[in-house]
Amino acid sequence: MRWFLPRVVLLGLLVTVGCGDDRAGASSPTPVPATSTTASAPTYLDDLLAIMQIYSINTASIDWTKVRAEVSAAAGAATMVPETYPAIGVALRLLNDEQSYYMGRDGRTIGPPPVGGCQAATPATPTLPDAIGYVKVGPCDCDGNLATQFAESIQRAIRDADRPGLVGWIVDLRGNFGGNMWPMIAGIGPVLGESIIGWIVYNDREYEREYVNGGAQSFGDVFARVASPYKLMREWPKVAVLTDGVVASSGEAITVYFRGRPNTRSFGTPTCGHHHLQQFFRLSDGATLGLAVSQHADRTKKQYASRIEPDEIIANPEAAVSRAVVWLQSGS
Repeated sequence: MRWFLPRVVLLGLLVTVGCGDDRAGASSPTPVPATSTTASAPTYLDDLLAIMQIYSINTASIDWTKVRAEVSAAAGAATMVPETYPAIGVALRLLNDEQSYYMGRDGRTIGPPPVGGCQAATPATPTLPDAIGYVKVGPCDCDGNLATQFAESIQRAIRDADRPGLVGWIVDLRGNFGGNMWPMIAGIGPVLGESIIGWIVYNDREYEREYVNGGAQSFGDVFARVASPYKLMREWPKVAVLTDGVVASSGEAITVYFRGRPNTRSFGTPTCGHHHLQQFFRLSDGATLGLAVSQHADRTKKQYASRIEPDEIIANPEAAVSRAVVWLQSGS
């Protein structure tokens, strides 16, 4: 892939978001500052496409010559930036990631909305047989001491639910719309298992995600930790994961990290589908490009895009729990 910098690129490179606090592996080469604040329509589109080609998660699978031709045809005789909006819509569609979007300085949004649009009824905490452990992993808009407290609260719930004779666990992710991923990993780690639990994959590099001795880490850097990590009485138990349409962002990251885990099966409805990491680029006219730059992968390095379907799609929340119980107890 040819790496280059747009001519009139950025007033600044904004934060990378989409999976909560993803400080490990989130940075990218920073383009040069903008040298002007105006550009002709063709130049503006060239710069936009240049950013997309450098950073898009799908860049290797895109025919950029074809993209430029289609975008140019859609732009026609446009001379002002607002006149390029149809062409920008074509460019976003051809990225084929269902996540990237453009917000003009006039507030016009092109492409899917940045976040939201996914809904589901809030399920009640299920009543389960004594032989099944249960732990809920909700959203975590937290950092610092609050993140540590969040992780420790999940481990306390695991400790309280663990007992001899358990046939398996239900990990309930329903309603987890995201936040800081790292305390979620540190909290649910005893059930995930000590190991590489997954990966974050960019178009030119990848970074592992690990749970090790109470810590959620990447390349040895710990981003959340519990003081006294709990170890299950029975290591590597069977796990049933519950998902619904509210699960998004970091919640979807945890969903992926349970995929590829031995003796694990998921039940419920597909997730929201907002789990790519997005890099925000401020364009020369003040518009913003939110670009999907990475995808989550499970511990086998299988990558996941868009909504994550459970192994068994069951719309009724109570029926999903009942089916998970049957699978844990019988294995079929």
